[in-house]
Amino acid sequence: MRFAALAFVSVATTVILLVPAVTGTDGFPISSHPMYATARSADATFITAHATTASDTVVELSMWELADTDDPLVAETRMLRAAEVDDGLAECDRIARRVASTGSAANLTTIRIVRVSGSVTDFVRTDGAAATVEVLTSCPLP
Repeated sequence: MRFAALAFVSVATTVILLVPAVTGTDGFPISSHPMYATARSADATFITAHATTASDTVVELSMWELADTDDPLVAETRMLRAAEVDDGLAECDRIARRVASTGSAANLTTIRIVRVSGSVTDFVRTDGAAATVEVLTSCPLP
């Protein structure tokens, strides 16, 4: 009897945890990502930065180069503050100095803080090609 009760609780718990994946719904109180358990828009906007070469080729930057951290939420907050609150030039200069200090800046000429927006689905399907990119601030590498 005890084994049957334990088996029932184990199976029921597993089923409850898999409901969001099977039904396609993701919300409170059952969520595959509890800290993001609210409905999300099909469109997204985020602030990031990238480097460019003399031929205007875009080079993605690491999390450390962006915000001197390995925490994406800290990096996102720092980039958002640079774009929305500050003028962005000071943050752009800090990023440029970090990129220059890595030794990987040999062919890079400019840092750009950009706003990327578009449909999340299209962004994933096209590997970012379908996104709209707006340059907010740019600065030269030292």
